[in-house]
Amino acid sequence: RIRQRNISSEDWLAYHNGAIAYTAYAVHPRWGLTDYSDIYLLDITTRKERRLTSGGRNFTPAFSRDGEKLAAVAYTDSAENELRLLDREGRVLERITPPGQGDLFVHPQFDTDTSLVVAVRHADATMSLQWLTTETAETANRFQPLLLPTNAILGYPVVSGKRVYFVS
Repeated sequence: RIRQRNISSEDWLAYHNGAIAYTAYAVHPRWGLTDYSDIYLLDITTRKERRLTSGGRNFTPAFSRDGEKLAAVAYTDSAENELRLLDREGRVLERITPPGQGDLFVHPQFDTDTSLVVAVRHADATMSLQWLTTETAETANRFQPLLLPTNAILGYPVVSGKRVYFVS
């Protein structure tokens, strides 16, 4: 046992080189009905925990291959969905909006240090798997479909070599 985990609204965690990233539930100190989901990093050798984000609604963090960046699904105050790329200090490096109006990102997973595989829930209640590059800011060139929209529920992608495994 490494340490007691904070209260969390999800069981997702990511591991890279002795560090575990996960989200934990928090409430506003004054306004108790305002809740957050912050990203924490846990060093398994020292058992020290560090909060990377504060006052956000972040979910399903994932480490880049080199472990220097994290990707997390975030919900803004206006209930918009975006993918945030963070450094290990919690600074937002980039905010990526979904490819279509009403689309939601789910379970990002790095393929390389500059590309990710992410499940996308579309406004018409279908889901697809998308390959996303961070090397361009143009939305039209940023996303490529790996699996076309389907009525099946998709999630938890795992990239292994040139293969992508997922739950459906």
